[in-house]
Amino acid sequence: MSDDKVISLCSRARTALAHAKSIQDFKDVRDCGEAAIRLAKSRRDVGVEALTEAQEIVRRAERQLGLMLPAVTGGRGGDRKSKVIVTLDLMGIDANQSKRFQKIAQVPDEQFEQWICDCRAAGDELTQAAALRLADECTADPAEKPEQPAHEEMADAIEKAVAKFVGQLTRTDQFAYVRRRIERLSEFLKEEEEAHGVRGARNKTAVTCSR
Repeated sequence: MSDDKVISLCSRARTALAHAKSIQDFKDVRDCGEAAIRLAKSRRDVGVEALTEAQEIVRRAERQLGLMLPAVTGGRGGDRKSKVIVTLDLMGIDANQSKRFQKIAQVPDEQFEQWICDCRAAGDELTQAAALRLADECTADPAEKPEQPAHEEMADAIEKAVAKFVGQLTRTDQFAYVRRRIERLSEFLKEEEEAHGVRGARNKTAVTCSR
């Protein structure tokens, strides 16, 4: 089965990641993880869990490469006017990859680990593009970030907490119980809307606009 092959590649990559010390070591781990990702995406009989396992290994290897490459590049991805590009070529890493890896490495440890947990709980892929977006969020100037309304921040926190918890469920009866409780929460919110006149105000607006 393809699923078994992906799991086997991931197991090898995990073991190599735990013992990796040099840039070449982490590069080899990434290559092994990328092979697992290609195999997982080429077959329909491979589960999502196997794919995200491979993606997590690759992102961790890229992050470690990003932490180590500045010693070689001086913090640059590399350019044709310097010897940096030659060094990168010898390692099998191009300038754009170097820049992306270093950008991912800028994400604080706690936020990187939380991102992995949130993605796996929600069933989202751990793509490089998503990791780069996370890096943009973490490195953006706080003054440039629009302030998130309190109700949106609370809703996001609830959604992440629920996703993380649901990811731990294993039986049909557990899912059914949680679903009933969420439905009850939805009913409670509707009742609170009516109690505070929110629903009525919205309906009045709709009537006014329809005239």
